[in-house]
Amino acid sequence: MKSKGKGLISEENEEVPVILLRKLTKNETILSLEFIKDDSHLISGNISGVLDIWDLEIMRCSSSINMKFDSPIIKTIYDEKKEIIYVQNRKGEIYLVDNTENFKKLDLNGIYYSLAKMIILPTRESIIFPRENDLLLKNINNSKHDDIQFNYPTEKSDKLIEVESLNDHSVLLGFESGNVVIWDLRKPDSHVYMNNVTQNSPILSMKRSFNRIWISTFDSKLRVFNRNCFDHPIKEIDSLNVVDKISIRSDSLITVTSNTLNTNMDIFENKSLNYIKTFKFHSTEVSSIQFSNSSNLFAASSNTISIWDLLS
Repeated sequence: MKSKGKGLISEENEEVPVILLRKLTKNETILSLEFIKDDSHLISGNISGVLDIWDLEIMRCSSSINMKFDSPIIKTIYDEKKEIIYVQNRKGEIYLVDNTENFKKLDLNGIYYSLAKMIILPTRESIIFPRENDLLLKNINNSKHDDIQFNYPTEKSDKLIEVESLNDHSVLLGFESGNVVIWDLRKPDSHVYMNNVTQNSPILSMKRSFNRIWISTFDSKLRVFNRNCFDHPIKEIDSLNVVDKISIRSDSLITVTSNTLNTNMDIFENKSLNYIKTFKFHSTEVSSIQFSNSSNLFAASSNTISIWDLLS
């Protein structure tokens, strides 16, 4: 489904979604969203471990897969070339789902997983899988490439919360203590940078918008940093609620932030870092938010899914 230029951000009907998705029966809280196939489809994962694939042209669930691992789905990554979906549950386990809806567990040579979500690098050639004490970099296009392991330089009690790519060859790690670590993938034996950037407040979410990084923390602050310097934030924004989710539009022009228990979502302009406006979700909570990777489409979920076209 291509962006059709209606919906937000305009003065009229600004809270009316372009699409509203729900099942006829057993709608459960959705924790993972991903637009795929040029926005013609959407993948969602719920708290019961059910993976749903939605056809956005007909606005219906076209496929539903019960993963049967008794754990919520928190992240999916779609490999378009191989037509494989990588599925991560809350235990940190990774499963592969093929185009015939068969699935199997991916062996990551470790049993101690992290709750941080896996990410695919911008080149879309490698996926980083967080584990309790290290990251595992796996090339998904060439099995002959050796996996690369990076051990965390922080205390063992300091839990990894988020991983975000800075560019094609480096990633940012955010920890419960407020520490951030930069890892150059070309030099896996040591980290490039480490600093506590949040005055010891736990990091909840991190997202990159071109040359800036947005970090939300438990002290109800949003801190925006230059991608190349984390010594001091460019701007600190006080939020009325603790922000636990951040999503950036594909062109990096706007950022949306939300809190699970609050139905208001705030929109910021990334160039000026100014607040634009707040729009209200249709439900009682916001369990997941996600921009498309290629358009203005933006999805938010509870036990149903709303999709807006967020214009400039």
